[in-house]
Amino acid sequence: MSTRRLKVEFAALQKDPIPSLQIELHNESVVDWHVIMDGQKGTPYEGGHFLIHIDFSDGYPFKAPKIKFKTRIYHPNIDYESGDICLSQSREGQWKPTIKIAELLNEMVQLIGNPNLDTPLIDSAAKLYTSDRRTFDAKAREWTQLYAKSS
Repeated sequence: MSTRRLKVEFAALQKDPIPSLQIELHNESVVDWHVIMDGQKGTPYEGGHFLIHIDFSDGYPFKAPKIKFKTRIYHPNIDYESGDICLSQSREGQWKPTIKIAELLNEMVQLIGNPNLDTPLIDSAAKLYTSDRRTFDAKAREWTQLYAKSS
């Protein structure tokens, strides 16, 4: 694992942050990141604060980091039980060691507002999104209020 690369990427993200994301080292470990994502304006996640854990310990950069939502979210591409997220660049067979963490994080931010309905993790959420968007948005907003609001 390349801790040097992680330090460089972390420093770059601190210098040039991705809007709506706050990134910090968990327990001051460069292989263990916490990300707070603010729900995007104009989405049912607006006003929510979602904790995401990124674990680089298993073979990075030759294996994709493990990205998990710790805050429950109702979304077709995020498993609300496990927190797994389906990002195209980190799927098996798609990952390349040259992919920067900023690219994954930008893909994640885009995915929140624009679900990939071709590869959902939660089929029922994808079906609801396509068949009854108003009900989907209401449920996603309800979950945001329940699980992602600061107290």
